[in-house]
Amino acid sequence: MTPLRFAITSPHLDVKRTYTSKLSFMHGVQLAPQPRRGGREIWCVRREILPDMAHTYCSSLFHCAFSTKERRKFITDGVQERLWAYLGGIARNHEMKPLAVGGAEDHVHILLSLPATKTIAQAMREIKQGSSRWMHETCGMTDFAWQEGYGAFSFGSNQVEATIAYIAGQREHHRKRDFQSEFVAFLKKNGIEYDPRFVWG
Repeated sequence: MTPLRFAITSPHLDVKRTYTSKLSFMHGVQLAPQPRRGGREIWCVRREILPDMAHTYCSSLFHCAFSTKERRKFITDGVQERLWAYLGGIARNHEMKPLAVGGAEDHVHILLSLPATKTIAQAMREIKQGSSRWMHETCGMTDFAWQEGYGAFSFGSNQVEATIAYIAGQREHHRKRDFQSEFVAFLKKNGIEYDPRFVWG
């Protein structure tokens, strides 16, 4: 590779430190001193071709929770397993990874891994719209609706197994407290500010 050359007009300038640190960081280049010519100091620039990162790597994990409108008990025992499976299918069809789906008669929990190109708002819109349509058309629940909002709580990969177990234990869990108490506990645990007057609309 033919080196590029440029002239340094001031012999008092600390050229090597100034230019090497800046250019090496940005372009992967090195400076090599050359013999003086006519009072000027010549430096040789050698470019190093650094490998680019070819792919995007993203860990975007969310524990999502949302309820039926007015927390009505639409999701009966006969519907639950089919709905959980359908929610997982919607996620996969939209390039998400559903790691766990569960819930109770009036709400759903979904553990999602999102691709780098999808926001949590997009994910929730796709999942809620698709499943609401399914409840209307397949289950005949024409007045079914999800609540407008949702909770989405991010976490690390070391919490996946515990979160899956938590979602799997929803039936037992809600023998002790209702979804309202559970949801507020999530808000507090994750340091999310809220006004109790407006959490439920």
